[in-house]
Amino acid sequence: MLLEKVMNARTKSAGLLAGLASLVGVALLPAQPANAQQKGIETAAGISTPSCGLGLRPYPSCPISADDERIAEGYRINPVPLNLTGLDPRKVGIGSYWVNSAGNCDGCHGGTNGGQYTSAENPQNLPVALGGTYTGNYHSSTATPYNPTATENPVSFMGGGANFGSPTGACDASGMGGCGATTLLVRNLTPDFSTGVPLPEANTLEHFIQTLRTGHDFQDVHLTPGTATYVTAPADGRKLQIMPWPAAGSATDYDLESIYAYLTAIPCIPTAAPPTGTEAPPTHKCPAADSPTYGTATYHLYKYVDGQVQQVN
Repeated sequence: MLLEKVMNARTKSAGLLAGLASLVGVALLPAQPANAQQKGIETAAGISTPSCGLGLRPYPSCPISADDERIAEGYRINPVPLNLTGLDPRKVGIGSYWVNSAGNCDGCHGGTNGGQYTSAENPQNLPVALGGTYTGNYHSSTATPYNPTATENPVSFMGGGANFGSPTGACDASGMGGCGATTLLVRNLTPDFSTGVPLPEANTLEHFIQTLRTGHDFQDVHLTPGTATYVTAPADGRKLQIMPWPAAGSATDYDLESIYAYLTAIPCIPTAAPPTGTEAPPTHKCPAADSPTYGTATYHLYKYVDGQVQQVN
């Protein structure tokens, strides 16, 4: 009994001390942004402009959730004017976030007309002062570009056309497929208006999601023997060969729908049918408004402020 009483007393004392420490801790916490307090996130030492406890990048207003921060960032890094007619602007923002950040979709699906980045703002080039073409900011005391700006080339954004085929028809060294094909053209993911409505790569949303979930190629361009795009075993010609769909297809339905919404909003880049014997994806047809000026009446730049998408120009 005596031992039990002692243990109970110690337990109560420990609980009381913990409670007092908790109260003191709360009282001594420095003032934090409202969202940081709500989420229990402490402001990092030495950071004077935290993004409302959600990160370090400042925005015109405080995002109220992680989704809001992705939307704000998606509009910030979007490189081309958008047509949001009939689209959910929140999904378009999240789609831009995935396409233009870690997804780096334009790294493969664009860049055939002058490169992925403009020559003046290519962070992978040397600055002009060091013999390169890059004109952005760089650290004057070293030959390594410092905190450069990356500006996507809007002329070729998501327009496709690069050839990932093997000149000898050998299997792709990366293990992503393409055995036997000497021509594997990157697909044009901009909206196609052949049916009168914008469809990214001429695919409906259902086909788009199915392609990313299963790799199924609705264009069947790798199944004809004797053509430059014919794919042989062990690669499966019924599926996309170079596109990393096994990873992309792991995204949530909401994220895939958002990516599709964003690809619907970007300007169309026309694609002429390739020569006979090469890969022949659908010819992209663009309305007259989709010129290099993007049809200023319908295409605009946007930003996300206070939970609202606002037109910039």
